[in-house]
Amino acid sequence: MDITKPNIIWIKGRCYRLYGQTVGSTDFDSEYTGYGDDEQTFFDSGRDDDCSDNDYEIEEAETGRLKTCFHIPRSLHGVLIGPKGTTRQRIEKETKALIRIPKKGIDQDIVVTGATRESVAKARRRMELIALTARQKQQFTHFLSLPVNSENVKRGFLHFQDQVLNECRGRGIGKDIFQDPNKLHITLGTLVLLDEKDRQKAAQALQDCQRDIVEPLLQKRPLRLSVYGIEYMNDDPAEVDVLYGKVKDLNENLILQELADGIIKYFSNTGLMPKQFDSVKLHVTVMNSLFRREVTDSDLAKGDNRRKVRESFDALQILKKLQDFSFGEMEVQSVDLSRRYSTAANGYYEATSSIPLM
Repeated sequence: MDITKPNIIWIKGRCYRLYGQTVGSTDFDSEYTGYGDDEQTFFDSGRDDDCSDNDYEIEEAETGRLKTCFHIPRSLHGVLIGPKGTTRQRIEKETKALIRIPKKGIDQDIVVTGATRESVAKARRRMELIALTARQKQQFTHFLSLPVNSENVKRGFLHFQDQVLNECRGRGIGKDIFQDPNKLHITLGTLVLLDEKDRQKAAQALQDCQRDIVEPLLQKRPLRLSVYGIEYMNDDPAEVDVLYGKVKDLNENLILQELADGIIKYFSNTGLMPKQFDSVKLHVTVMNSLFRREVTDSDLAKGDNRRKVRESFDALQILKKLQDFSFGEMEVQSVDLSRRYSTAANGYYEATSSIPLM
């Protein structure tokens, strides 16, 4: 890693630079498997005393000391404790705070106590950063999406699929790498939600987004877009893994990008989603080599989390003949917190939470 360009993560609207191993990965098929190697060196881009009094709810305990209580999913407690308790002990020594982590099987909050507000806040912040790093190494469980599955766009997609299969022969091209038309969508960002409290927190953040971001931008107007033209993710059109439809904003004030970026920034401030990019890449995936064998819930239940080997496809003929293909126009109906590897009654992904845009 270039130390002049460290990884950056956000918690509660504050930016932290991380030096050490990678915070996370855009390879969502990687799996976090171990404890003990995840404590990083963090540098707050702000000042420590900014955090002490304002970022956390800190109250006086019965003993007269100060304390803060907070939730971190039980599946991440091991990385907070570290091998033989070394991580917790190091944080306690460096912050002069006492950390109580619930025993295995007990669903309670973590409690940090100390003599000063500064020591309590520092210890909590260190633990949240370590947990966030470990969280980002897990496979994502949910994603924020804009459904792009209107009847008009689905018809366009099926027409595109027919043309590709009948007129654009190429290595690796088959029906099995096309997206399900009912699941066409724009991905805004991905989340790792490890327990019910995580899901409730994310669902509440989406509802708050409606009030703070969506409604002020839309002002009761529809959100219109078109999917027009195709593009590929990598550099070689003969070795493509993902082919996508390009998204065009049809709104007078061109607010689609601002809306997407605003929602992701809002979520990054909750600590549930890392801020990886300055701007969301708006696109609708139509072909993906990973669709050859998509993991299902039953696979996950059986522990089948093995990395899938991708076989690229040759998109040269598709790009030559269908470069400016029009999939259609539509009005976006909702922003969904979608559950990965799921299917609802309408054929789209099951929604843990959803906000209407109409």
